Amino acid sequence: MVELGITCVFIFVGVINKGSVDRIREDISRMDDDIKKAKEYKEETEDDVDQLNAELSSLTVRKLKAELEDLCKQHWLEVPKCRKALAEQQDMFHKLMLDIRNLHTTALQENISIAEEVPQDARALLSAVLNEAKTFLAKTESHLLQRKQDLEQLIRQQTYQTEEIKQNNAVESRVLRDQQREQTRAERQRKYERDEWEKDVIAAEADIGSFNTNGAFPLQHFSCFLHRRMLCTYFYTSM
Repeated sequence: MVELGITCVFIFVGVINKGSVDRIREDISRMDDDIKKAKEYKEETEDDVDQLNAELSSLTVRKLKAELEDLCKQHWLEVPKCRKALAEQQDMFHKLMLDIRNLHTTALQENISIAEEVPQDARALLSAVLNEAKTFLAKTESHLLQRKQDLEQLIRQQTYQTEEIKQNNAVESRVLRDQQREQTRAERQRKYERDEWEKDVIAAEADIGSFNTNGAFPLQHFSCFLHRRMLCTYFYTSM
């Protein structure tokens, strides 16, 4: 009689929760697609792998929480009458525990032990779902959240360091450009002076040729000649 009363209660609860169970399962299906897309994107790029892993782990936690909620709202009413329903729920529980363990091991590089034996009756199974599964998942989610916060802090530090390096490079580039412009101006000035020196050399040689031809070398020509020779000597020794 007591078992019949419990069965009736479970039937009533199951009917009420049917709509929410369907909604949860739709959410699970959608999150499966999100996880698949995240995995595909992760395989296509090697940039920000840690951040992608954190996002993927977060999606996986959400999916497992939805599956856990789904399992909690199953029609336990069918269990006393149908061993197939109990077997299905046992399989769901076992898969959920394995997924939680795999997530914990993969994302956090830590091993956690879970009971290999699945509860054999409906009450023990429900107790395991509400206690063991929720506890393990909450612990995993807490560790993942802390790791995500650490990763975000590391990304902020790296971003700050990158900006600082960019600013230093900008300053160094500006100094280098100024030096290059100064060197260009100096080179143009040297070229101009070299051209003038060559002109003076040509003029001085012309004066000497005129002196040799005419046998006369006026004083002003001699002064210009000395000036040009001094310029020739200066530019020759400074080049």
